Amino acid sequence: MLSHPLFASGALIVIGCEEPTHFGTGRAIGLVDLPIQRSSKTDLPIGQSGSVRGTFRSFLELRGKESLAEELFGPSPERGVPLTAGHLSFSDAKLLAMPVRSLVGLFCWVTSPWCLWELRRAINRLDYVGVKVSNPVPEDLIKVEVKEGEALIPQDSENVVDNKLILMDEAELTPKSNEKVTVFANNLLNLVAFDDEYLKAKFKRRLAVVRDDDFKYLTKRGLEVATRIGLTRETKTVRGRALWSEEYLPAMSILFCEVYFHPRRMTSEQASEVNKFREFLSEINGRRMFIGGKESVGRGLIYVRVVGP
Repeated sequence: MLSHPLFASGALIVIGCEEPTHFGTGRAIGLVDLPIQRSSKTDLPIGQSGSVRGTFRSFLELRGKESLAEELFGPSPERGVPLTAGHLSFSDAKLLAMPVRSLVGLFCWVTSPWCLWELRRAINRLDYVGVKVSNPVPEDLIKVEVKEGEALIPQDSENVVDNKLILMDEAELTPKSNEKVTVFANNLLNLVAFDDEYLKAKFKRRLAVVRDDDFKYLTKRGLEVATRIGLTRETKTVRGRALWSEEYLPAMSILFCEVYFHPRRMTSEQASEVNKFREFLSEINGRRMFIGGKESVGRGLIYVRVVGP
């Protein structure tokens, strides 16, 4: 395909949560005081693009790459220099698969046709800027109808007992062995953000594709909720109203986002500017960093995998 007239390059960024992760929305009225971000369209968990962008900029600066960060993200207001637009455009981080407690096999990574379609669409969009990425999602897998109460599983699934897939001790699904899911699970290992061969081997055998509505239900009931308090040092009692609850994506959740690079000048200098974009991708690829809130209590540790030019 022809390159996009605005963007000169792009990449797919896959995020593997190594610890529970909190993309916060601020205080809310509901059962959880500090819920995570959700899409207004699907009500599925997301990480808004601002959170993603800020994480990568901070990572560059912490590694002593301030000049590269300023070149790609724009100058920081604290510097007191004229502000200019950055050269990177990030999408929201979308949920691809989430681990859910299983009666056997400890847990199962669950996804849905909608999540698979969004991943396939993201990879197809990269083609418009000349970035070729092998699409792990077979087109006919998206077209397979997942019926209510059913789950498509790999042919050698570890989560089935007595011909049932029981998640969270309450959701009882009828497993349907599907060769396309097996192919997808193997293909996704080229993208998935794990650097551990044991986890990769488990991912191939602990994956299930459920109906979109069932997936949304699981993302509401399967999140981690932690209750925290602030104590008075002298008495070790709760300080004032310092009692609240926080919501987290569970560890080993998998998200993905797109990043696009638009050069300042579409001239002969474009090649050198694209090289700076590639340097940025090289800096974050295969790295661990913190994203979202609650870093001081060990939340938000992620592993980043870049798939692109």
